[in-house]
Amino acid sequence: MILFVTPFVMVDSWMRKLVPFFEKRQGLAEESAVKSGVRDIEVGVQTWAADYDGEYPALGRVTENRLLGSDGTAYLDTWPTNPYTDLPMDQGNGPGQFTYRVKAKGRGYRLVGYGEAGTVLIAIPQLRPEATSLPLP
Repeated sequence: MILFVTPFVMVDSWMRKLVPFFEKRQGLAEESAVKSGVRDIEVGVQTWAADYDGEYPALGRVTENRLLGSDGTAYLDTWPTNPYTDLPMDQGNGPGQFTYRVKAKGRGYRLVGYGEAGTVLIAIPQLRPEATSLPLP
């Protein structure tokens, strides 16, 4: 009987150690996906500015599933996916969402991506270490 039970006890012990490991890895993968998605949006926003004399797109043009020029040109081939919902990333400050704010006359912008519990994972342009808020540039 002891020989039969011992392997199951060992497997249970290993599983108790492995589950937190895999949960942490999943969390890191989700955070990485948010950062990557925000970087993709950044590329679209920067490309837009290059085509429009340095003017960044208006707030309404950087929305879920679209970043279109005035002539209908798509600035992102594929819109990033929110890893927490498996839906397209959208504006907000919840897990997997982003906020985009544009300065008056389109001369600057702030793009922020959020992780679980609404923590800031990435802010573009980057914040100085001593900065505690997310003002427009």
